[in-house]
Amino acid sequence: MEGAVSAETGGLLGHHPHCFGCGQANHGGLRLAVRWHGDEARFEHTPPAHAEGGPGLAHGGYLAALVDEVAALVGAEYAGEPLMTRRVEITYSAPVLLGEPLSVRAWVEETGKRRVVLRIEASTVASTGDSTADSATPCFTARCLMLRVPKTVWLKLMAKRQSLGQLDWERSDPSLFLHWQMNGGLRTVLDTGRLPGELRIAVDVPDARPAEWTIVAGPDGLDATQGAPAESDARFHGPFRQWQQLIHRTVALDAILAEPSVRVEGSTQALAAFAEALDFGRHA
Repeated sequence: MEGAVSAETGGLLGHHPHCFGCGQANHGGLRLAVRWHGDEARFEHTPPAHAEGGPGLAHGGYLAALVDEVAALVGAEYAGEPLMTRRVEITYSAPVLLGEPLSVRAWVEETGKRRVVLRIEASTVASTGDSTADSATPCFTARCLMLRVPKTVWLKLMAKRQSLGQLDWERSDPSLFLHWQMNGGLRTVLDTGRLPGELRIAVDVPDARPAEWTIVAGPDGLDATQGAPAESDARFHGPFRQWQQLIHRTVALDAILAEPSVRVEGSTQALAAFAEALDFGRHA
């Protein structure tokens, strides 16, 4: 798969804890639990009572929101970078009943320099529990055109909100955000003039996949590769939330190091110097 973050079968896809579509901490949202199964994503979802349109039926707008979320979620994980919705086309073929589970499949049909096209299919879950059985009824299909978002645009929005370090990531998977950071995001905000010299930083974020990364920041810019280095100036081990607090400098380094889930090996001065060289404000 092109740039998938969580492509292993069973890997849970997620944006962030409070996302309306997939955030498990957003009790007013859809709370979709989407997982990879080979080259496609699958999940079941039961429309709740508050999604009612016609009597006993799920509102078409509710189902459209579900489609939009799945397209953005699956497409971004596949591409390994942020996406935005350009066009969604939905063909409804049967009513969707409230309280009855839907079986949904989504896959990437086409990719290009700027575009990612996805297909989504939903049907009722057969009474046997096997969604492939003959008694499953097709409910709707969708074709979604997504556009790749330049990392500078994404970083500008994040810098304005200063929100990533404040989220409770214990109830979600930050893999997508960490992947975006390491694959060009941090390079965009690095101010090489603030560096004391070349720094090699090992990063281990156990609540993300992959967890281990090697960052080399110097006069020529920043490169990040998957895996742990043989040697480093500093090694950060801790949850994604504390990693965000470190690089955004929203919490003092001493306070981050006091967290029981955080461990730093090597030079804390090198780690602090690296964080100081990241200028998120340039995109605010």
